[in-house]
Order: sequence, then C-alpha cells, then structure tokens
Amino acid sequence: MSPFYYRSIILLAIMSSMLSGSAIAQDRVFTNVQEEIKRKGIDTAVIYTAGYVGFFILSKDTCKKEATRYLFFQKQGRHFVQRFDFCGTAQPTELPAGNLVGYFLANADSLKVEEIQLPTFSKKTIMRGDKLVEETEIQIISHHGYYELILKTDRGEVKKHIPNYYLTIKDDGNGKKNIYYESNLQTKLYALIQKIEAYINQNR
Repeated sequence: MSPFYYRSIILLAIMSSMLSGSAIAQDRVFTNVQEEIKRKGIDTAVIYTAGYVGFFILSKDTCKKEATRYLFFQKQGRHFVQRFDFCGTAQPTELPAGNLVGYFLANADSLKVEEIQLPTFSKKTIMRGDKLVEETEIQIISHHGYYELILKTDRGEVKKHIPNYYLTIKDDGNGKKNIYYESNLQTKLYALIQKIEAYINQNR
C-alpha cells in the first residue's frame, strides 16, 4: 500500500478522468435501489455507499457480500432513509427535521458541480521548447477506501466517486503540503459525506 509519485505533464486531466471512472460496478444491491426509486417515483435522492479499491475485506457476514447502500430521499415533502444490503431491503425510516436530505436540497446545484481534488504538491507552468506545459506532482494510492454518491434531482443525476485519501493527506511526507487539502475540507461534498457517515454510525 505504499503511495507512489507521478510527475505529469498535461496528462493530469486524463488520469483524473480514469480515477473518477473507477466506481464500482452495478451490483444486485444497486439494482434493488434503482428498482425501489422507480417503484416509489422518487426524483430527489442521494444514493450512498462506502467501499474499497484494490483489496477485499473478508467477513463472515454474508450480508456484506456486496457493498451496503443507503438511499436518502424525499417523498411528498417528507424525508426518509432506506438501507439496502445483500440480504435484503430495510423499511424506510423517516428522518427528523434538519436532516441531511434538507442539506442536499438546499445545496444540490453546488454539490453536483463540486470536485474534490487529488493530493497535489506542486503545480507550475513551464516552457518546453516553444510550448507552455503544466507540470504537476501528485500522489496516487492504489489500495484505498472510497465514498460514492449519486445525487439525483428532477433535473438529472450526477455520480461522485471520491477516494478517501483525497481528504486525509496533508503533505507528501517530505515537507511539501497538499495544496488542495484545506479547500477539499471546505466543500459541501465533504460536509455531506460527514453528515451521512455520522448518521450511519449513530444508527448501526
């Protein structure tokens, strides 16, 4: 699990696209979520899961054979959460006032366009021959946890796949600071993840 460094010239955009496209495949649990959304006629929701890339966590709990997913949604002005795992689908639970669905509704437009940046330690534009090129030093960890959110409104949906180390790495271990660390923690996406994780931890 040692991180490795990659000095990129212009190719950063290509690598970022590859990383964001590494979300987990649509499994049976995800299919059940989609069918529930269709059956209930839900047009405002957050589908959330947390998982791992690059390794498996062995568990005797067969319900964890696939990633557990949470559906936070609005229906007829009321807010609910519903849990889905490999063993089945829980009944919806109504959420109290001031819940995270309300936060999503109030910030949906921003949440859809925000991006959490990968750890970056230097970024500069230099002349190479007769062309200006961008040289960037980044850090990539091949084995990592991630958060996946599908943000759904009546205007469409957006998927966010966020490796958790994007939010935890402060420096490269040799004194170079991650230039995006502070700004990543100030995003509404990070705030939403924190609210979801707090709810899950309180309701296990």
